[in-house]
Amino acid sequence: MVSMENRSVIARNCIRQLRTFLRDDSEPRSSFLDFGGCWRVNTLQLAVEYLLPDIANNGNAYYNKKKFKELIYMVKTNAMRMLDKAKILYTTREYEVDEQDLSGSHAADMMGADHGSVFKTLVLKGEKMGYLVCCIPVDGELDLKKAAKAAGDKKVEMIPMKDLQGVTGYIRGGCSPIGMKKQFPAFVEESARSYGEIVVSGGLRGQQIVISPQALVDFIKGKFASLIQD
Repeated sequence: MVSMENRSVIARNCIRQLRTFLRDDSEPRSSFLDFGGCWRVNTLQLAVEYLLPDIANNGNAYYNKKKFKELIYMVKTNAMRMLDKAKILYTTREYEVDEQDLSGSHAADMMGADHGSVFKTLVLKGEKMGYLVCCIPVDGELDLKKAAKAAGDKKVEMIPMKDLQGVTGYIRGGCSPIGMKKQFPAFVEESARSYGEIVVSGGLRGQQIVISPQALVDFIKGKFASLIQD
């Protein structure tokens, strides 16, 4: 259940992202229809019935506030549902999304969180291993040689941002290590072990999951490794 004080934040974040899908011709419509698989309710139905976009007016929208708030009770991402099913303890945090700054550092600032405990999810491709996932602190810089060593590959490189959704099912600013289209080899920066809980994306911009680092690594069948530049 989403807390009362956070529903308006989630609603505004959802509206922003729905507007983007509606007016951005570069986004495939299939991604709008399933919205990365994040919703209990059909996103297209939500948009049609509760959001009436006015594209001619700079993409502004109005909506039935009562019905939309009822839907917010139902909002859970795939990542959260998977953790629920596995009976893994976690909490959620929300922040107001700034479309001009989707960085993890900005998200940490908005939540007033220790930057070292907030992790971003990066997707790479190795020469032999194929796709892999690295979670590192938001202010950290990934060391590709260390990532390759952790993966047992000769060379790894970041995937192009345009490929992110096709590979993971998630969009930039809302990429979670949990609930991707496939379970890729995953590595979490070893500094996570110094925190009782860390924060990772919940699979939706503005929605975060707070979880024990060991519980995260166990669930995604990952490993702790040294991944960031010294």
